[in-house]
Amino acid sequence: MNVESREEIDKLMTFFKSLDHSHIDSGIELIRSMDDPSIYEVLLDNCSIGNEGQFVINPLFSSNGIESPHLDYILLNLINYAPEDCNFDESLKRSNIESLDLDFNSLTHHVQRGIPYDEEDDEIEDFVPLPDCLSNLPKLTSLRVWGGPLQNTDALANCVNLTRLELASWDSLKQVDFLPNLTNLTDLTLSFRLADCVEEIDDEEIWEIVGDSSIKNIDGLYSCSQLKRLTIERADFKVDLSKLSKLSNLTHLSLDECDWIDADGLFNLPNLTSLYLSDFKIGYSLSSSKIA
Repeated sequence: MNVESREEIDKLMTFFKSLDHSHIDSGIELIRSMDDPSIYEVLLDNCSIGNEGQFVINPLFSSNGIESPHLDYILLNLINYAPEDCNFDESLKRSNIESLDLDFNSLTHHVQRGIPYDEEDDEIEDFVPLPDCLSNLPKLTSLRVWGGPLQNTDALANCVNLTRLELASWDSLKQVDFLPNLTNLTDLTLSFRLADCVEEIDDEEIWEIVGDSSIKNIDGLYSCSQLKRLTIERADFKVDLSKLSKLSNLTHLSLDECDWIDADGLFNLPNLTSLYLSDFKIGYSLSSSKIA
């Protein structure tokens, strides 16, 4: 790397270390304006995507203290705009990415402190939108997003090749209207609130649910007719089991720490072989397998 390139990289790092994603976007736009593939190669050198879809980063990012959620946001955008013939790890090529495990978990401490999402507070700087470029990954079939107040679920609506989707601890999720677009989806996990370890007694962790979810219904998922596995966790609204009758291919159903109504609807699932129901409020659980 020549002296001029070092200066350019140092300048980009000042954008990337910001807790404001709009500043990060400015850094990405600066890279694009340079029209120099070698910049992408330097930034992504020794980076890769592991077997389970997690990013492996280089010292350039780790030494600058760039962490999730901004790290995954930056890497996704770099991968999206890098010319296809750039020289970096094959696992980062858009045409090769089949699985992603994205970590936005550092956002969740805001929820634990009870800070409203729309509050204009100096502490709330790290809200990160889900990048639209997710839809530019033609082979992406498995996606897990772990974190709190993410924005832009529209990005998910265009990930039409997904067969597996897990949204973990998304207490800010307001709707799942994007789900009907995912016609190939067979495995879905929706986790709405946080579970926080509040104390440890005799080496046993005591957990409690933190915060409230923003969603009022999950009607969008009832159009996912190809679903075989469905997991819903920590919902603070009633899950209407009668509506699940539309998911005739469902074989595995788990409602963990949820409230539900109309369990008779389960009899309308002819292929169901595994069932787990757990009501957090009253400590009731039901587990069954080989129902048919």
